[in-house]
Amino acid sequence: MAIAAVGIALLSLGVALLLAVQLRRAERQLAPLRAAVEGIELESDRLRTVVSIPPGVPINLDIPVDERVTVSVDTVLPINTRITVPIRSVLGSYDVPVPIRAEVPVRTDLSLRIRHTFRLRTRTPEGLSVPIEVGQ
Repeated sequence: MAIAAVGIALLSLGVALLLAVQLRRAERQLAPLRAAVEGIELESDRLRTVVSIPPGVPINLDIPVDERVTVSVDTVLPINTRITVPIRSVLGSYDVPVPIRAEVPVRTDLSLRIRHTFRLRTRTPEGLSVPIEVGQ
């Protein structure tokens, strides 16, 4: 009877050691997930975290832009030039230089539409921390 009790005790000890080894293995596999979850804050209906991006990660983004921009122009355009006017008469043909000096005021609003897709292809030069917030 004592031999059976010792056998059961040794079997129980072996099973306990096997379970402890498997638990340690699972804990090591979950370590990266634990590190990612540690920084997450849950605040009412919002989820906040910070994602760390290591240096050298490739970034390939296409950023579409479709915007209307109003540019106000309020300036004076100076004109200082000389033109040659041909004059034909019974006395002959003459080219007469005529100086033109003026200041033309320009006041207007220009509406510009910018439609372009900007392509960003780069790598992170250093580590980045990107805050992310999901919720209402």
